[in-house]
Amino acid sequence: IMNLAEVKEGTVRYRGEDVTGKPVEEIAEKGVGYVPEEREIFAGLTVKENLRIAGHEADDVDREIEKAVGTFPKLAELMDSKGGHLSGGEQQMLAIARALVGESELLFIDEPTEGLAPQIAADVREAITELKGEQTILLVEQSTEFIYSLSDRVYGMVDGDTVYEGTPEEAKAEGALENILKVG
Repeated sequence: IMNLAEVKEGTVRYRGEDVTGKPVEEIAEKGVGYVPEEREIFAGLTVKENLRIAGHEADDVDREIEKAVGTFPKLAELMDSKGGHLSGGEQQMLAIARALVGESELLFIDEPTEGLAPQIAADVREAITELKGEQTILLVEQSTEFIYSLSDRVYGMVDGDTVYEGTPEEAKAEGALENILKVG
């Protein structure tokens, strides 16, 4: 979707437009926010600076930052802290908040709870759940319970191929995602 891996066949379309092979920044300008699995925050910059960079083209960057930090109030206490000094959970909160600053219409979140302590993972899941009513979220996640509780549609993929599509209720009843995770 974000052109970070080679598309071997087919196309990626967003709002009817072919964005296959387009530069990441061009896709982002179209309204796609991306939260990478590796977080990729700027370790040498403060939380505030990380958020400002993300909102550099926003009409009112301070309002955008305030709104994003509202999703993760803990970040308000850490605005002057360097990204590299944050815990893994705090870095994940920053990575998601950074994607929110750009007023994305579609938020693509890759493995947001991987490697986080259980309570921090629960906080991240709660924040993502609250975002659901505000924008479209495409979530890559291995916690099936989180997927079932959050999703309107679920897709199972193995090696880039979609091997399952259905409602969360159907997937849960069939154990579809659990079976895919065993073989995937």
